[in-house]
Amino acid sequence: MNLMMDLVRLLRIRDKLAVIRKRKWFLITCFIIVFTTVAVVTFTTPPVYRASARVLIEPRLPPVIPFEGFDEIYTLSGRQHDYYQTQYQAMRNPALGERVHANLPRPLAGRSSPGRIAAMINIRPIPQTYLVDIQAEGEDPELTAAAANGWAEQFIRQSIENKLRASRQALDQLMEQVEGQRKELEESRRALQSYQREAGIVSTQKISQMEERLIKARLERMEREAQLNQVERILEEGGAIEASPLVSTSPLIQRLLEQRTSLERRISEYSQRYRPLHPQMLKLEAELENLEERIDREIRRLIGFLRTSYEEARAAEESFQREILDLGEKGILAELLQSDVEAKRVVLEALISSVHETSAAERIELTNIQVVGTARVPSSPIRPRVSRNLFYGLVVGLAGGLAVVFVLENIDDSVKTPSDAKKLNLPFLGSIPIYSQSGASGERLPVIEKPQGLVAESYRMVRTGVKFSATDRPLKSILVTSSFSREGKSDVSAQLAAVFAQAGERVLLVDSDLRKPRIEEIFGLDKQGPGLTDVLTGQIVPEEAVVASEVSNLHVLPRGFPAPNPAELLASESARGILADLREKWDRLIFDSPPLLSVTDAANLAAAMDGVVLVAKAGSSSFRGILHGREQLDSVKARIIGVVLNGVDIHQGDYYHYSY
Repeated sequence: MNLMMDLVRLLRIRDKLAVIRKRKWFLITCFIIVFTTVAVVTFTTPPVYRASARVLIEPRLPPVIPFEGFDEIYTLSGRQHDYYQTQYQAMRNPALGERVHANLPRPLAGRSSPGRIAAMINIRPIPQTYLVDIQAEGEDPELTAAAANGWAEQFIRQSIENKLRASRQALDQLMEQVEGQRKELEESRRALQSYQREAGIVSTQKISQMEERLIKARLERMEREAQLNQVERILEEGGAIEASPLVSTSPLIQRLLEQRTSLERRISEYSQRYRPLHPQMLKLEAELENLEERIDREIRRLIGFLRTSYEEARAAEESFQREILDLGEKGILAELLQSDVEAKRVVLEALISSVHETSAAERIELTNIQVVGTARVPSSPIRPRVSRNLFYGLVVGLAGGLAVVFVLENIDDSVKTPSDAKKLNLPFLGSIPIYSQSGASGERLPVIEKPQGLVAESYRMVRTGVKFSATDRPLKSILVTSSFSREGKSDVSAQLAAVFAQAGERVLLVDSDLRKPRIEEIFGLDKQGPGLTDVLTGQIVPEEAVVASEVSNLHVLPRGFPAPNPAELLASESARGILADLREKWDRLIFDSPPLLSVTDAANLAAAMDGVVLVAKAGSSSFRGILHGREQLDSVKARIIGVVLNGVDIHQGDYYHYSY
């Protein structure tokens, strides 16, 4: 089985190699066209160089500024992806081309322009890093390196300028706030001085002491109030009061909660061993219920204590407020005015300090972007890559040529080789080579003039095939025809008649193509003499029209005068009688007929013949046409002796397999 499979594969490979050999010039032409095109494009394309500068973009500024606030301006605040995408788009800004061009050395600037520099730049972020490659591609290697480095430098310079611009804007805003705060401070001071003059001197020390006590009482009341509000909100929402911060301040409740947790754990463990009504389970459930009641009592007691504390704190706050009011509203108002003055003074000092720090930062060129790799002048171009392109041209040329060869082979319906002719399911009688390839060019009867030539041997092979195809009765009358014209049937008829005559048979070659006769031309006969048409019309007997040829034992019955009704003459009863008479007088009758698919003459003659030889021209006759001709012969029940393939290219691989 494996041997058979290997044999099948070998035959398939040989078939493919045969197709390649058959169309080798087409393959070579396709390869030359593709490879030459690739080579011309490769060698005529200007070389393109690439230089790359690598830039590091850190996610935030280095911690150099010594004050708070400035760092917050440049912190990414968790939006790192958006920040880097913004930086990449800023790097692609074509406006940088003008800055780069303005800073190039004069020779390089003269060979470029801002637009050209911008078109050279490609931004390539390196995944999973803070690095970005600034690539420049161009035909000038020095310009590409200068453009990549200049682009990185100008981008960093632009980033610094943007940050300084932001700092200046922040400084301007701070200065406006300082001026506004200074005016408010002056107004507060004037208000305090005016009030003190009008109300007299008030003891601020005692008022300050009472205010401190009031603040403490107020803070305590607010703390109790917040705790109470939180507990009441939890109770209203039905939440777990044990989780409130108030409960966490009670050691007793915390201890009870721990006991409950331990007891619940025991119940969970026992539930895996005992049923719910087991005495031990019932005992633990009872203990848990008692513990829950105790926890609730303690929590209610703690809440009651919290409400009491809140009421006491509120009462203390109200008491301190009344005492302060008793000391005099004027003193309190004076103290409040004094506090307002102090608060505004502190704010003013902080703003002035921020102004100084921002002004100092403005003078520092600080950036989170730096060049970590400068571009070098490239020594070799990135494209075109000559060796790679030529290799691809070689591969594509061969692959494309092979693809086109096999596509053409699949869509080509013509019979080109003897192996193709065998696919017609008809007996194959032999193949006739192209005369010019076998040294018989220009000869009328190569089988006679060169009896040892390849053409003569090929026709003798056809003769042998015709003889051995007759097993039941001799083939005395043979019709030679084809599906279409110009397939060489007349020449095959003449040469086949000559080789039969060489074998000692008395042969009569009848030119029954009454429309376009060629037998007279092949044998050099008089076209104006009598012939078959005269015999069929009863004007003469066959012996008066038969002409002896230059070949021994071979006589020719030419067409004669043109007939207006060839089909009717060939299908007439007189034609059948004349055919029967000729069969008695000659050993072999060979009729050259019109094409099968052009007129009905051949079909009419085929029905009366002992056999039909179907001629196909290599590379011209199609499978479909030959099969249609076969259908015509089958319709009249003609006997097909076999197929002769004419005009075969002897340089094809399988020719000698059939014809040597």
